[in-house]
Amino acid sequence: MSDPVQELLLGHLLGVLDDDEQEAIDARLEDDATLRRQRAALEKRLRRIEPYRPQHDPPPGLAGRTCQFVASYEKPMPAPPARRPMTPEVAPPGWISRVRWSDVAMAMGVFFAAAMLAVPAIQNSRFRAHITACQDNLRVLGQALTQYSELNGGYFPFVSATGKTSNAGIYAPILVHSGLLPDERRVLCPGSPLVPDLEDYRVPTLEQVRLATDRELARMRQFMGGCYGYGFGYMDRGVYRGTKNLRRFRFAIMSDVPGGLPDWQSLNHGGQGQNVLGEDGSVQFVPTTHLDASLDHFFINDRGLPAPGLHLNDSVIRPSDALPIMPVDLR
Repeated sequence: MSDPVQELLLGHLLGVLDDDEQEAIDARLEDDATLRRQRAALEKRLRRIEPYRPQHDPPPGLAGRTCQFVASYEKPMPAPPARRPMTPEVAPPGWISRVRWSDVAMAMGVFFAAAMLAVPAIQNSRFRAHITACQDNLRVLGQALTQYSELNGGYFPFVSATGKTSNAGIYAPILVHSGLLPDERRVLCPGSPLVPDLEDYRVPTLEQVRLATDRELARMRQFMGGCYGYGFGYMDRGVYRGTKNLRRFRFAIMSDVPGGLPDWQSLNHGGQGQNVLGEDGSVQFVPTTHLDASLDHFFINDRGLPAPGLHLNDSVIRPSDALPIMPVDLR
């Protein structure tokens, strides 16, 4: 930034000009619309890097320790140099400011370039951390689901076809009620855009679900299962059945909550994929809606509908508030 005007505008924005320079720029800004536009454009550019400017507080007691050090310093100070007579020659107007703001501009340019290099790495690191934490949650949920199946004839929590327990998120109140999920926040994925709004999140109890009015139940169902989707049952010769734990490797029973059309990809991790819990307890991050070489789309059934599976091995994971609505021809 070699333009003196730009340098002065930068100093004005940062509030580091001398008082007379600051007042002079204020006066020029009142009369010069072009200068105001230049200042606005420069301020906009500075705002882009403002979030990355480090803020450091001085260590506690720094001032006191500095005074003690100065007071205890016994080395005699050198005599000040003899004063030279004043000379009428002065530096060219604005020369000092131009040198100073050139240095500032260069430092800011280096800082901006470093920030542009560091931000993608930081974002990628955070992305991987969210995936890992999400996988830990699903493993804990998988253990709870397995324990539940062992206590209930081999079946996972049942999503009823009708009634107040007919939404996919009912798995969470069932696990909490069974004492198998002491940490309710395990149902919140750290990569979900919904998490900042769920600071006081609690899984509703089964009693609250049963006593809820229609309006209260609709509100409960939105986040009853947290940030994860859970599997519906399947149709067996016209009868809707729950999912039995057969410990299948490529059969998905939970995942990051599915998104919407066209591909139902979850938004929990920026739409780049989803963590999926297999029936055997395995957890993996997949960028598609299929597990490994499996042809089963785990967010819809084999007919392409967000409804119960068409057979025993047709996995269908749906969001917390989804109901297993079954078309007449699937009954």
